[in-house]
Amino acid sequence: MMPPTVFAFALFALTFIGSQANAATVEHTFHIRNLTVSRMCKEKVILAVNDQYPGPAIEVAEGDSVVVHVINESPFDMTIHW
Repeated sequence: MMPPTVFAFALFALTFIGSQANAATVEHTFHIRNLTVSRMCKEKVILAVNDQYPGPAIEVAEGDSVVVHVINESPFDMTIHW
């Protein structure tokens, strides 16, 4: 029979390895640019991400790595915050 400490270590190792095997790298490219929208018969220029306002959602699972490439096509300096 296996000592309890060896069993606990083996269980932990299998759990850790299993959780790492499911981790993925999720990669997105965001293009930030001006977008003209029409609201109540008035046109307005807004900043949009991939022509969406609000920008697209990033869907990931716990443990995933996220890589986001941001391409600023607007005339303004830009920062992105999460």
